[in-house]
Amino acid sequence: MGAAALLVPLVACGGAGDSGAAGGCGGSDIGEDHTLDETTTVSVGVIPIVDVAPIYLGQEQGFFEDRGSSWRWRRPKAAPRSCRADVKDRRIPMLQVKGVQKVYESHHRSVEAVRDLTFTVRAGELACLVGPSGCGKTTLLKCVSGLLAPSAGEVQLADEVIDGPPEGMAMVFQEYGRSLFPWMTNGANVELPLRERRIPKAKRRELVADALQSDGLDDVSTAYPWQLSGGMQQRVAIARAVACRPAVLLMDEPFAAVDAQTRADLEDLIRALWRRYEITILFVTHDIDEAVYLGEREIVLTGAPSVVQDDVTVDLPSERDQITTRALPRFTELRGRIYEEIRRAKGTPPRPQRSRRDCTNVPPD
Repeated sequence: MGAAALLVPLVACGGAGDSGAAGGCGGSDIGEDHTLDETTTVSVGVIPIVDVAPIYLGQEQGFFEDRGSSWRWRRPKAAPRSCRADVKDRRIPMLQVKGVQKVYESHHRSVEAVRDLTFTVRAGELACLVGPSGCGKTTLLKCVSGLLAPSAGEVQLADEVIDGPPEGMAMVFQEYGRSLFPWMTNGANVELPLRERRIPKAKRRELVADALQSDGLDDVSTAYPWQLSGGMQQRVAIARAVACRPAVLLMDEPFAAVDAQTRADLEDLIRALWRRYEITILFVTHDIDEAVYLGEREIVLTGAPSVVQDDVTVDLPSERDQITTRALPRFTELRGRIYEEIRRAKGTPPRPQRSRRDCTNVPPD
């Protein structure tokens, strides 16, 4: 597929709107079907949808829904009344995935990515989703976010079925370079969702300042994303997600492209933000150590077409440290268990048990 096929063709737009995003489009074009052909430029160029991220056009916020040969512009649904970031009762199910299946159809074949996935994430929980490469974790996350419609089953946010991106949810993608607007300052990127929600200017400034301060970005608010390192750009994406105080934060391998030291810092940042804002987080990762360190719970998937293979409670101390926590015997036990589950999911025979004599390399008597 050529590069042009990966871009959304848009109707011609006028000058930049108040949001400073893609420009002000006429209201008559919102909700119309637009056939995919070559790209149509707007005042700032073309808008990639490889990650199907939410798009902002002037005063209109929404997303493009895949309808086969065309795309349809849709606005996000209002968040359920019971879906609030300040919900403290952890017995309340915030996310419910019920029998979700996703089959990708083409002219030549059909591919079943996920099959009959069922689990619940309670309010205020930090759950990690792990599984073999290619098992459909990202597909599931897009179904949960409302960016992709499941072939069967449903996802509920606070007991209401998700059929499009709801306002009470935010998502941080793996490729931060394609989710930030390079022509906008970091502060403006963080502020953008708040402008679209018509939040008063004074309140916007307060929320943006708080999000930037929480992410250690106070001194780069007037810089641009392309002037920052990869890890700092991802911090901007995270700040934008938490600034609007979502009830649910979805994260799709957000640290996969950063170095080990930056990854450790970002892991601690997510734990801190989770405790501070009491957000429900569903975190997708390939890194087993990261999953055990971050999560309160591990949902292990089988290979594709995936189902839930295991659901493991992480009973580590709530206060965690990159050195002391990872040195705990319980951390090692949990990492070993998850690793064995992944091997089993891939069809790899379990590792043979080694005796204490084997581990210390003492020759037999």
